[in-house]
Amino acid sequence: MKTTILDVTLRDGSYELDFQVSEQDEILVGAALEKAGIEYIEIGHGQGLNASSPKNGVARCTDLEYLVAAEENFHRAKYGFFCIPGIARLEDLDLLKSHGGSFVRVGANCDLKSQEGTIPFIERAKELGLTVFANYMKTYCASPDVFEKCVKISDKAGADYLTIVDSAGCMFPEDIKMYYDIIKNTATREVGVGFHGHDNLGYAVYNTIYAATIGCEFIDTSLQSLGRGAGNASTEQVIAVLQKKYGIDTYSLPGLMHFSEEYLRPMVKFKGVSGLDTYCGIAGFHSGYMNSIRKVAKEFNVSPYSLIVAYCKHDRIYMNEELLRDVAKEIQHEKS
Repeated sequence: MKTTILDVTLRDGSYELDFQVSEQDEILVGAALEKAGIEYIEIGHGQGLNASSPKNGVARCTDLEYLVAAEENFHRAKYGFFCIPGIARLEDLDLLKSHGGSFVRVGANCDLKSQEGTIPFIERAKELGLTVFANYMKTYCASPDVFEKCVKISDKAGADYLTIVDSAGCMFPEDIKMYYDIIKNTATREVGVGFHGHDNLGYAVYNTIYAATIGCEFIDTSLQSLGRGAGNASTEQVIAVLQKKYGIDTYSLPGLMHFSEEYLRPMVKFKGVSGLDTYCGIAGFHSGYMNSIRKVAKEFNVSPYSLIVAYCKHDRIYMNEELLRDVAKEIQHEKS
């Protein structure tokens, strides 16, 4: 088994820190990851290039400041940004490349319209010489037929790696295998596969290791499991399993564990998976829409758990508050 860890502590982990990752945080975390042998580090705002805003959350630093900190202080690891078309602009890719970025992860929901929007970003990134990951956000929402068409879009555009993304932590190994096989059977070129998991049902580490065993060349992890919602697969635990069960000694754990415990653990607010995050895993609901759930549940005096499950019967990809209110009214009617 050969797989590469792509550490997302400084990007996905920024959700847990209200996007207040400082340049000093980035430098220290990057140094610890490099010492441990981590070769790929994702940096920046949780939603990627050009995302810092009152709407998406204001980051402590600009994209440029994060890039300069990496450019001046990362010595061995490759670094890159996330990129969501519609938030990011094409010129943001030029900024990434001009400051030493090696890769970009172009993320879009796993439906055809969203994937069509990734084409100019993938093509531009390839022109710049960046390694391109096409990240299929909310992969589990795509039927096999739709997913196959999404793969064809990314393949034709020239993406190097196609990443299965369990955004709600609701997938199981058999789901990962199904999407993995579709990628391998559909792509016309030699493309690699990645996996990004969340821990809503406690499966993040297990699923991540499983993805590596079936051939995923890249697996995403974060220190202390830092990440949106229920968090990601723990870098420390994934390395421990790779070493203990599979004898893979690519990464050095003791120093990284010490740094993680001493520096990051005191910053972590996360104290176990919440009930709402668990229900996200049950229903396949993206925690990025949780404010709408809380607001409407309070407005109609209904259970947010019931609201999540009921809404997901209508839509697991997007949030429509008008529809959410209609669903809340139905729950209210059933209660009465």
